[in-house]
Amino acid sequence: MGCDYMIGIKDIIAAINNLLKENFPDVKRQSTDIRQGYTRPCFYTEMDRDMANKLNTRLREKTVSIRIYYFPTTEYDSRVELLNIQDKLEDIFLEGVWITPSFFMPTFQQDGQDSGLDFVIVDGILQLQFYLYSIQEIEDTDTHEPLENLNINIEGIDMIGN
Repeated sequence: MGCDYMIGIKDIIAAINNLLKENFPDVKRQSTDIRQGYTRPCFYTEMDRDMANKLNTRLREKTVSIRIYYFPTTEYDSRVELLNIQDKLEDIFLEGVWITPSFFMPTFQQDGQDSGLDFVIVDGILQLQFYLYSIQEIEDTDTHEPLENLNINIEGIDMIGN
């Protein structure tokens, strides 16, 4: 029996944006591509990579790379504002994200990073990158009968295992 609802990228981005809305109610969240323009201050959340792997017939492993951009109130002289936002984002995302009330995705270290959260300020814009990890139960599609007996013939010697 598999999971009734598979958590997808839209669910993950929505959960992150909800956390941003709860913790920064006065800051807009840009939902369209930032190349189309934006109003300061604002957050923009995107997925960099989505890696999925089938562990066995019943489990799917998923790793998602998330990047959050924060565009400060002004383009210049915003160092203190960026540092304050960084501290608060660290508190919010350090452990992971509740995608639904019963589904938690922890942050974890990837590619030899020292921590689960990677902050950088580029051209006056704060960027946060982190990875979320999950294992979800999936519907077992294997229709083969389980192996119960194995008969092996090695160089003319019959071996029967039960």
